[in-house]
Amino acid sequence: MLDERDLQAIAQIIDSKIQESEQRMTAKIEASEQRMGAKIEESASQTLKEAMQGAAALMESYFEPKFNLLFENQQTMLETLAPKSREDDPHKAAQDELLLLVDEAEQDGGLAKEDGELLRSAIEFTDLCADDILTHRTDLEAVPDTATKEEVARVFSESRYSRILVYSGDIDSIVGVIHQKDFYVGTGVTDKALAQIMTKPLFVANSAKISDLLKLLQRQKAHIAVVTDEYGGTLGIVTMEDILEELVGDIWDEHDEVVESIHKVGEDAYQVLGTADLEDLFEFLCIRDEETESSTVSGWVMEQFGRVPESGERITAGPLDVLVTKVDNHRIEEIQITQHAPAEAPASSAT
Repeated sequence: MLDERDLQAIAQIIDSKIQESEQRMTAKIEASEQRMGAKIEESASQTLKEAMQGAAALMESYFEPKFNLLFENQQTMLETLAPKSREDDPHKAAQDELLLLVDEAEQDGGLAKEDGELLRSAIEFTDLCADDILTHRTDLEAVPDTATKEEVARVFSESRYSRILVYSGDIDSIVGVIHQKDFYVGTGVTDKALAQIMTKPLFVANSAKISDLLKLLQRQKAHIAVVTDEYGGTLGIVTMEDILEELVGDIWDEHDEVVESIHKVGEDAYQVLGTADLEDLFEFLCIRDEETESSTVSGWVMEQFGRVPESGERITAGPLDVLVTKVDNHRIEEIQITQHAPAEAPASSAT
């Protein structure tokens, strides 16, 4: 895990770099067609500093010379496909134009796949909310405010997290955050009571934009935000690292156990974690995204069944044969997917 100072430094560096790139891109695009209203907000990882500078350079070197040539065709296409959305949401229309330009640049061979992914992440960054990237309440590491220091030490040791939430009564009442560096002093545990070393938690709504949330975390010099629902209950948490990973992908250090959300186990067969991002799965399998309210594979599978399935149950959804392999506490932990010939529409049937 990166510590707080590292992440604060990362965010500050990328904040300035992205703002510089944004200003240059906005000036060029407005002078050319006055069309691009998309903003690429701040954040990323310090290890991505050069990559983000490269992303800005890619935008300038590739898109700007070709912008006038490509714009007329892309504009016509967008107006044909979604003329109303362009009027209702100019920001979305401008974002779509940028994404189409990135796609075309990749197809032409002028832009590497890795660079294209970086640009897409930056373009789509401002659309994401805390609810899209949070760690769900069922996966949180937390201790009650009555916990002993031995219990807190055990949670630190087993979770390997640098911060632990503290609640009063239940997880819906988060009262503080304990930082590992405050809990351990020298070669032992602090003599202070837990209440004395806890820091006040930062609470945000699930609809908060992660670009705004990053700025808030920086101002508050905080690393964790507790995400609440409209009734004040705890939905989960978002960390600064979670936000940066939306730009640069997973950030691992030497203490992290690398986990593959999608793992190939046979010919057209894959083992998939229930927590895997549904959009990422569909993109990996090269199938079209269907209408769904779920953001995770677990939620999508439950939608197909219309209930919480048991381990060993199977269902067919379009070109996918889905076998539920692990269920724990009414939550799908793991499935196995076999992909067959694609179908136009995913019709579900459970057995």
